Amino acid sequence: AKAWDILSKCIGVGENADEGRRLHHPDVYKAFVRCAKLKHESELKTKTEKEDALQSTYEQVLERIGMQVDSNVLWEMQLQDIATRATDGSAGEMDRKKVAQRAVFKKVVVRPVRNLQTFWRKFQAFEESLPDYERIGKALIRECEG
Repeated sequence: AKAWDILSKCIGVGENADEGRRLHHPDVYKAFVRCAKLKHESELKTKTEKEDALQSTYEQVLERIGMQVDSNVLWEMQLQDIATRATDGSAGEMDRKKVAQRAVFKKVVVRPVRNLQTFWRKFQAFEESLPDYERIGKALIRECEG
């Protein structure tokens, strides 16, 4: 709880936020996300609640530093967290995971981050691996390119 309070204050979120003293270094935000994951894991009960809380954490973090060149590590962390989510194999869970990955890729490929070409290649490979590539994936890639 102490680490959570300190990191929340450092980046300007939560009740202890000090907007005037926000740190903008990606390593601080990485630590915050890791701390948030542990907090969500211990405090929330369902898998969906934990995933939604983590998604919200990433949104808060990337809203603050997602346009920084060095934010690529956080975008990569988010994509990795989504990719490694356990699913029961149901169409609904698989679709939820796919939609989450697409949303992240669509945001990161239009930002000035390090390794942008790597994100583009991963985005294209991801879309090409999906059964709806011809119908949806090609159009999404074109949309992001334009």
